[in-house]
Amino acid sequence: MKFSDIEEAQWPELKPYLDTILLPITGLSGVEEPWEATRGLEELRDLIDASEGQFRGRIVVYPAYHYISESRFEEEMKAISGHLRAQGFAYMIMAVRGEASLHNENNYCDLLLSYSDYEGMNNTEMKKDVQGKIVSLWQSKPTSSNM
Repeated sequence: MKFSDIEEAQWPELKPYLDTILLPITGLSGVEEPWEATRGLEELRDLIDASEGQFRGRIVVYPAYHYISESRFEEEMKAISGHLRAQGFAYMIMAVRGEASLHNENNYCDLLLSYSDYEGMNNTEMKKDVQGKIVSLWQSKPTSSNM
């Protein structure tokens, strides 16, 4: 479910069921040619589609974090993660396009998905693997909404 599909009046009713947030990270630096930026967005879209699929009523896809400054990334992810968790999201998934140069050493998220791990794989195989990782995440750290 996209963040923009949730109306203010619906949120209190939906909140207990939407316990997982997906934060897409495009990883652009601003030096990309237009076609490179387009490719990056398409890769990220494919990863989001694989993640969201059958879990539409449980995962909220937030707006993408497009531009990354390596010097501020850690600070920004720590703040963003903290704010989203404070809103009540039990699980945080980051979907990264391209190389997984972004790492999760400081546990900003519960699951880091990188498009580079799926390059050359067809969409069906990617979906199956991504969805399996998400189910494993939920099973390893249960909350009241999935017990």
